[in-house]
Amino acid sequence: MRFTLPLLTSITFLAAPLAHAGAPAPSPNASRTPAAAEAAMTGVEARATAAALADWARHARNPVALALAGRMLESQPATAMETPPPHSSEVDVPVSATPKDAPAAPADGPALIAEARTMAGGDRDTLKAIDSAVASVPASVARGHVGGPQYICDQVQARSTDRWRMMFRANELAVAWVNGDGDTDLDCWVYDENGNLIASDTDYTDSCLLQWRPAWTGEFTLRIQNFGDVWNGYCIETN
Repeated sequence: MRFTLPLLTSITFLAAPLAHAGAPAPSPNASRTPAAAEAAMTGVEARATAAALADWARHARNPVALALAGRMLESQPATAMETPPPHSSEVDVPVSATPKDAPAAPADGPALIAEARTMAGGDRDTLKAIDSAVASVPASVARGHVGGPQYICDQVQARSTDRWRMMFRANELAVAWVNGDGDTDLDCWVYDENGNLIASDTDYTDSCLLQWRPAWTGEFTLRIQNFGDVWNGYCIETN
């Protein structure tokens, strides 16, 4: 179970040595303006923060915090991608994986609010506090991914790697959040079309929040590696 807020991730701007000897390496598609310099939180960042808050609220048995997390998710809706981006998978280490049944699904705000009301156990003061928390969160507009706030869910097999190719706009903060099912460690990297490493999140959870600012509109590859011995159902959310 995860309890840390995944807002501060490891952001790197490194050029991969893809050019022939004697030729300059292609410039990375990343603005020199730090991604962290953005003043307003994007919708994807808010959703990632809400999911982490929900994890904490369940652990702490705090229905008001759980309702607040639900309202944060509800106020920042993500729609399913109409056309799935190009996607490939490869097995890193063959293993005999443990079977699982639960499919991946994006974080559900209304379901969290309903769960919070059940957790309140009929206590009037707590239910009133839940109503106040839900009413306190306004909606806002996210930006970045060509096509708007979207999500897609899939499974990365045990000891395997998935790759997704996505377009992001120039000079706008790009955010990609990978949210797994909690069963294994997922690490994530973003590369530009020239193979330059642009961003990474390699902690010991299966929640990856990656941020960067493209210098030009172009294609990026999101690499998701599963280090566990069971498949992980995850959703990718982009702004």
